[in-house]
Amino acid sequence: MFAHDDHAVATASIIRYELDDCPEREYWLGEVVTAPSQCGKGLATALINGCVALCQQQGIEMLYLYTPDKQALYARMGWQPLEQRQVAGEIVTVMCLSFEK
Repeated sequence: MFAHDDHAVATASIIRYELDDCPEREYWLGEVVTAPSQCGKGLATALINGCVALCQQQGIEMLYLYTPDKQALYARMGWQPLEQRQVAGEIVTVMCLSFEK
């Protein structure tokens, strides 16, 4: 999390078992949020990279996410699209990032 003046301005999380019908997809990047006043400053990218580094340090081999509209950002960071599906009434793209050696 990044904070400014004691207020959170950006956050990201690693979540286990985000989608109930995909138990084989254990680790998920989620809750990547940046305050509108802080967009474009690279905070989300820095948080995503920090989460990825933590997963690699922990020996996690695959990380997943879903996004309704940030596919291009994640693709530039090496994420691969897996499928489109509906989550909570919204069409999203499920993507993955592999750390396998």
